[in-house]
Amino acid sequence: MFFDQLLAKFRTNSAKRIGNKRAGAQQGEPRSRSLTEQPYLQPNENFNTKSKLNTAFSDIEKAIQSEGPSNELLLKKAELLLRKGKFHQARRILNELSQSKNDSKASNSAKKLLKLSQQLQQKTSANKTNNLFEHLNETAKKYHQKLLDLPQAENQCNDFELTQQIRKEARRARTTELPKLSCELIELTLQAGHESPWLLHDKAISLSMMGQQKQALSLLEELKKDRTGEKLTKSIEKNIEEIKKNSKQNQLKSKACLAKQSVLAAKAKKLNFQLPEKINERTNIKALVFKQARACLGDNPQACLSLVDSILDYFPGDLASLQLKGEALAELKQNDEAIQIWKELTHSKTEKIAKKARALISLVLTQEAGPVSANRPPKAVISSIIKQHLNYNLAPELNKEISEILLKIEPLNPDSVTPELRQHQLQLLLNTLTIEFLEAHLHEQGRLNLAAAAAQKPGTIRKTGPKAG
Repeated sequence: MFFDQLLAKFRTNSAKRIGNKRAGAQQGEPRSRSLTEQPYLQPNENFNTKSKLNTAFSDIEKAIQSEGPSNELLLKKAELLLRKGKFHQARRILNELSQSKNDSKASNSAKKLLKLSQQLQQKTSANKTNNLFEHLNETAKKYHQKLLDLPQAENQCNDFELTQQIRKEARRARTTELPKLSCELIELTLQAGHESPWLLHDKAISLSMMGQQKQALSLLEELKKDRTGEKLTKSIEKNIEEIKKNSKQNQLKSKACLAKQSVLAAKAKKLNFQLPEKINERTNIKALVFKQARACLGDNPQACLSLVDSILDYFPGDLASLQLKGEALAELKQNDEAIQIWKELTHSKTEKIAKKARALISLVLTQEAGPVSANRPPKAVISSIIKQHLNYNLAPELNKEISEILLKIEPLNPDSVTPELRQHQLQLLLNTLTIEFLEAHLHEQGRLNLAAAAAQKPGTIRKTGPKAG
């Protein structure tokens, strides 16, 4: 492209500048070396963030290396491990210290910490389970559903029982033609640390119902390689055979599932959306959902986003839906997320999609730059727009809004030029201003680099300084 080489140089210098700032910030930040003197596992400001906790742990490790593994340092290390949730590692240290016959104080402290560790682990486990249940219930609400088989917060269960309950909820979701809900419930459970090959098996079934047979088969084949029980192995083989045999039937089922999910997702966002009750091979559910999503973009962007997400659940690479998702995010003032989606689309082989994505990015960045005013002349606004584009490694695209600003910089007589020539002149002016901005930036960057190099070089004589001798 026209600006490729300049953009590449701009990106390189910007990256170096950001890296230097980060390095400077890191060098300038003093590290706290204070170790806790408070009772074990009590609230402590020295450990109230992950960063502080990691710094304190690093200090303890260094102290043990330099001073030796004294009982006091080992106790403090064990406490920090408990605060980090590393219960197994902490108990390994504490069990050894609790058996010390030469240091009764350390032994008693270790025993107290061991007892506290059991309580802390139970509390941590309960909090994780409660957070998981909260996320599961919130996910169900997106599909206008309510989970029925999760236990109450006060009724804790072990990992096996919890996995069985989640599988039951996921199975109910698939039975009601909501395989994406089933997938999400399973994913949340796996991310919470509840590992189970049966959960992965059920996820594969859900993916198959969504028309993603390739991913489903890949997941089942991977599971089959592992040494699993006879019951699971038979179920895997059965599902692999069914997926391969019933491809057309699976496609029709995925249409019905997309329709059901879309209607419920719209309902959850206060949008009344109806689809044909009878769905056959000719019914283009994706097109119908997309049409409704486009129609409600202005009035109900949240519903638009939900509908587009439904399409992308079943057709992950659909370009038109990705573009519309970006528009919905922009309507919801989530411009960074929108631009990231559109930026990917600018590389699309479909020129129409790539061109539209570039135009949408320019429109949003132009709106963010704000209007021309007495305090902000048109050239300053254009410079802001150019800078915003370059921050995303993009050259600015000429649009109606930018054209109006450019005409305030360099007015053109509409009677003396044709619309085509006027467009060409405005594009040339935008290109010129962009190059001037890049050159000024690179010149300033080069001047700063030279000044920094001169300051670091011993015996350097400044040109403006007095001559030697």
